[in-house]
Amino acid sequence: MITDTSLNKTKRKHKKDPLKNKLDKLLYKLRWSIREQIAEFKVNELAKYSDGFYRDALTGYRIKDFSKVQVDHNADVGKSFRQLAYNFLSLHKINIAQLSMNKLGKLMRDFAEYHRDNCSLRIVSASRNRWLFYKHRNRDIKWQEFYKIVDNDALGMIHNCSNK
Repeated sequence: MITDTSLNKTKRKHKKDPLKNKLDKLLYKLRWSIREQIAEFKVNELAKYSDGFYRDALTGYRIKDFSKVQVDHNADVGKSFRQLAYNFLSLHKINIAQLSMNKLGKLMRDFAEYHRDNCSLRIVSASRNRWLFYKHRNRDIKWQEFYKIVDNDALGMIHNCSNK
């Protein structure tokens, strides 16, 4: 009896769109470019309280387990991470479809500066952050919108790739 180990792996029913995949990689790199700002924000927030605990920005409750402390980009004021990334890419007229992933150094530095000047951060618990994600997910920018920034022809590319 021949056993094929590849059958044991979970297979996706639908392939992820290559344009969405490219956007996801870009957003990951942009998040990575602001990691120091996030760490700095967490340190500054912890210093505000003499008892050594973080406070959830929405409830005011102490977050005793440090592994459950998360930094949220405040979508309530229109400054979610996706919104900031979209605004930055629009401002600089970055065509993601033609963006070379190996030339991101300057883009990441510029985004980090833009993020520092425009973000609205807050400390929340991990469960609150999940709740906020689901609360705002319908208002957030869909991935296809990122490809409409420079070029209306990008929409045609999106439809062509999605229909395959």
